[in-house]
Amino acid sequence: MSIKLCLAGEGAMGLNHIKALKTLEDVEVVTLAGGVEEDAAAFAREWGIPHYSLDLEECLNRPGVDAVLLATPNQVHASQAELAMRMGKHVQVEIPMGLTLEESERIADVEDETGLVCMVCHSQRYYA
Repeated sequence: MSIKLCLAGEGAMGLNHIKALKTLEDVEVVTLAGGVEEDAAAFAREWGIPHYSLDLEECLNRPGVDAVLLATPNQVHASQAELAMRMGKHVQVEIPMGLTLEESERIADVEDETGLVCMVCHSQRYYA
């Protein structure tokens, strides 16, 4: 059994994540929610992602999508994490999870309310 994943974001962090995801046997990236049409199309083609759209909700509605990895601009992390959990998807979100304490608390509340998992990436770039 594999996890069917939506990757949101075709920029630098999306690239970092797809490289790692491709090493995992039990994860299948089945859709890409992009921000720029040409970039999303090229990214999906290069990494063998069978579907892409500029509409995150469309991607989350794809058959079998279990979770989303949000590697999108910081200012949309909280709203996208909330949308995904309200659509029944587990979430991994890049830092920051929210731009304010209130946004971050809201995400924690939605996680509690839905019973889904919302993981926040933690970078250890400077860890020896």
